[in-house]
Amino acid sequence: MFRICSCFIICTLSLGEVGCAAIARDEPLDEEAATFFATAQKPNDQNNASIGLLGLSAPAGQDFMAYGRTFAAMWGMNSDASPEKRTEESNSLKIKWDQMRMDCWTDDYEPFDQDPKCAPIEEATQTLRDNAELLSRYRQIQKMATAPGYSLGRATPFMVAAKLAAVEIKVDRTEGRATQAYRKWADQHVFLRNMNSTGGIWLEVAVNLVNEGISLSVIESLLFRAPHLIDNHYDELITLLAAGNIARFNIPGIMRSEHALFMQSYEFKEGRKAIFPNYITNRHYRHAKRVIEIASGPASLLDDGAVNTYKCFKEMEKNETDPRFSASAEYIQPSMSFELIKSMHAKNRLMNLLTMRVRIFKDRVPDSQIAAYLKANTADMREPFTNGTMQWDKGKRVLFYDNPKYKGATEVRL
Repeated sequence: MFRICSCFIICTLSLGEVGCAAIARDEPLDEEAATFFATAQKPNDQNNASIGLLGLSAPAGQDFMAYGRTFAAMWGMNSDASPEKRTEESNSLKIKWDQMRMDCWTDDYEPFDQDPKCAPIEEATQTLRDNAELLSRYRQIQKMATAPGYSLGRATPFMVAAKLAAVEIKVDRTEGRATQAYRKWADQHVFLRNMNSTGGIWLEVAVNLVNEGISLSVIESLLFRAPHLIDNHYDELITLLAAGNIARFNIPGIMRSEHALFMQSYEFKEGRKAIFPNYITNRHYRHAKRVIEIASGPASLLDDGAVNTYKCFKEMEKNETDPRFSASAEYIQPSMSFELIKSMHAKNRLMNLLTMRVRIFKDRVPDSQIAAYLKANTADMREPFTNGTMQWDKGKRVLFYDNPKYKGATEVRL
């Protein structure tokens, strides 16, 4: 997490260090900063997916969209309490999810086939029945337009719903309904990809990345168990698994949403006028530019110290005689995790592996020729952190990237 010095300072950002000096009044708003943040997408209270996600835990039988709109309206109220704390939820929809028993159904490579502690299919099916209303709501939300701004703080129902969808897909496949399983996967994956492009705040991004990772694990399993789906849905698979680049995650939009929420968080609080908003906005903009710069560069930059250049020569004491100093300084804490950008690269890496898995099957490439096929067709599919090439393990029959540092989802089975 990144934090600009807690003292009240002016920081001049550069590719190296940051210089600091005390100030006595607010400063002019940078024109570039004003333009950059003026284009932030404003959340609304219409029937979009973010409203639906807020309403996922509405009491059984209630209009979950109306419930979500009620929550959305609360974000602008003059209160330090979150909507969760200000709303009685004793009658909220009961989610029945035994993490110890069920998470194995959403992990890589079907551990439910091997792990004796994992729920059998009968228990998984009962879990789907127990959460039928939650899953139904989630299916409806997948058909809605995606938008940023409201799913923060409501992550658990969203993540459980995404896991339930994954369980349902695997149950369908296990019971011989591969086509139905694929359709449910495709519908969810389109939705999750769209969610990842909305430019929500970093908390939303973290949730979306977890859910997209589950989705990619599910399609890896589905294609391994029912490869004929590739022939039936080749064009769609190639489209849905096309990774593109880091731009698909709309990092400029994320930085705008972070600033908008940050400013809104104290919009109605006592002492709102006793701060320096231009000072805050200018530094958010400089931080945003640096994040976008690093994210747009090679993934290796995330580990070479380039992200640690925001340091002051020395800490400056807060001027306790003017509350504007301490108040403004407290709000200059733009936070984000470069680990999330690493995760973005990792998702694209896995999508590249899955894309080649689909192409190899479609072209009926024999094992003896897969290495040559990869060499001829993966020049633009390098491992993002090492710039290494995609490889083929004939013994294990997996496509993989050799990167011992970034483990997890680095291979795909044929």
